Amino acid sequence: MVCEEIVKANQSLASEIASIINETNYMYYRPLIPGVHFKYPIITVDEVINYMRSMEFFLCKLGGEIVGVIALKILDKEEGMVRFTYVKLCYQRKGIGSELLNFVVKQARSRGLKKLKLVVHSKALWAMRFYRNHGFTVVGFRDKGHGWICLWKNYCVKNFSQEYL
Repeated sequence: MVCEEIVKANQSLASEIASIINETNYMYYRPLIPGVHFKYPIITVDEVINYMRSMEFFLCKLGGEIVGVIALKILDKEEGMVRFTYVKLCYQRKGIGSELLNFVVKQARSRGLKKLKLVVHSKALWAMRFYRNHGFTVVGFRDKGHGWICLWKNYCVKNFSQEYL
């Protein structure tokens, strides 16, 4: 286990969540998305608080510091959506993103969900590789005017392998 604990976020942590998302998004997506289409900050504290009404944010903590975030949105009784998977730059490539994603998959399973979906920019090859390595497959594309967005689904949520138990 990499994270000392994974906790459900509350509104008092919205500023830290927004900071992690904005800093990480800027470093990785700014070079990919043309300036006219790139939004910074990508999310405000008020938007995080608003999103908390429709999805749950989970945080990886190390030494009392929040180092990663992920969100789960329940779409219906069978399907959920993974949102906002971000890890602070200095903590990346240590297994934190994998641990957060596995945690959300377990959450989805415990709620009876059979599918998870997510959206990734097609130029974000590192993200595409990450989700592919975790059982997600591309099921479609959508043109956003500044690049293609890949639509992903994971049907493994219904039949979990041992790594998710």
